[in-house]
Amino acid sequence: MEVIVGREQQTRRLSVVRDGKVQLAGQPGSVPMDVSRQHAAFRFLNNDGWEVRNLNARNVTFVNGIAIEKKVVTEKDKVELGNSHYLLSWDVIRGPKVETVDIRPLQRIWEWYEYTQLEAKEKERRTQNFQKLGGILSTCGLLFFFSGGLGYLRFILMGISVLIAIFFFMRGFSSDSSLNLKMNELGKEFRKKYTCPKCGHFMGNEPYDVLIQNDACKFCKAKYIK
Repeated sequence: MEVIVGREQQTRRLSVVRDGKVQLAGQPGSVPMDVSRQHAAFRFLNNDGWEVRNLNARNVTFVNGIAIEKKVVTEKDKVELGNSHYLLSWDVIRGPKVETVDIRPLQRIWEWYEYTQLEAKEKERRTQNFQKLGGILSTCGLLFFFSGGLGYLRFILMGISVLIAIFFFMRGFSSDSSLNLKMNELGKEFRKKYTCPKCGHFMGNEPYDVLIQNDACKFCKAKYIK
């Protein structure tokens, strides 16, 4: 990252160009005329260091009172522009602190939610198959009963058919109620867990691989660590 500082011509405020965007700092008229429009450049090296360059031979840039052309400095050093010794603020050079948030743990939460949903739906499918089987067995019993043959056996088969029908009906009703309850509880737990670790807002029903295509949380604006 490179930051270029100088004097804004119209208001004589400090001009700070960062990532191609111009920001103005200080009060109007606060920057002396001996500070040029593009006076010095700062290149970020690491957490402790910056390289500062004087951009024009007609300029003068001081580090701790000594004129320099290029020098590696830290934020403990005093950097001044022009013979008027206009003092730069490191807060202005550094810019606003960018908040970050690590959303990688949300991947496992989404995978758990997706797997649990699929598991519940598979259980529902097996229950529906049992209900179909019960319907087939009941139908077979009724056919034997109305066939008129087999004597008392057809009454026994009729009774068995009725019991089978009741059994599978009650099992299906119980299973549906249990599934609805389980899905509601799952949804509540998912909404509690699938939240921004920074601000705590629910991230919605977007899959994790869609979520990480965004750069920042839409609520707190913290940038994602992916």
